[in-house]
Amino acid sequence: MERIMRQDSNLSPYDGFRIGGIGRILNQIGLNQRRHHIIYKLIPKEEILEELSKLREEVAVTMKWIHIRAIEVVIKATFKEGIDSEIHLSIMDRRINNLRDGCLGTMIGNLYAGKLMFDIHPRIAYNLADQDFSRVLTLHQDFKRKDLMKEGNRPYSITYRIAYALSNTHLSDLFLRKEYIEIPRIFKEFAKVMTPDPIKIPKIGGVDLVIKDHPVLE
Repeated sequence: MERIMRQDSNLSPYDGFRIGGIGRILNQIGLNQRRHHIIYKLIPKEEILEELSKLREEVAVTMKWIHIRAIEVVIKATFKEGIDSEIHLSIMDRRINNLRDGCLGTMIGNLYAGKLMFDIHPRIAYNLADQDFSRVLTLHQDFKRKDLMKEGNRPYSITYRIAYALSNTHLSDLFLRKEYIEIPRIFKEFAKVMTPDPIKIPKIGGVDLVIKDHPVLE
């Protein structure tokens, strides 16, 4: 079982926090033999600015931080079950120069059962004024079955959700004391999810390919 933070309806932006979330279906580009490693930005800054625009101006100007509490990614195949189809995903903080240091979590999975879920709970706060804010959370994906379909077809879709809180402070004691609920882990038998150890990141086959340097797609 994994834990995800329950939204507290009594918490208002005037207490210094505003709870929010981003949910999106990625428009997966077709298979391309020359460009099989794909990267997406997970937090478009314009969406955060739109959320801030809903607040009174005197409150919005104080919201300098975004606290990331949970990220959930679901990958669903567009082909029948039972096909061996390995896929690697990593969630990265691309502000960090060293790619291993910037890795927040990696999944090595297989779409054999048709669907995979990958979730992490970073508990990290980012400053909205960071020069590279659009790179703080990026999803790297590497689908290994290049021979599965002809170019231009879409072998899977990706849906992701991010639970976050906007705040006027980097300190998150109030935020971290919120109640938790439990959600079941599904499709776990077809995936290995790894989060970097603060001392040593385990080396598992294929991880270096997942987090190698590539330009971030708009």
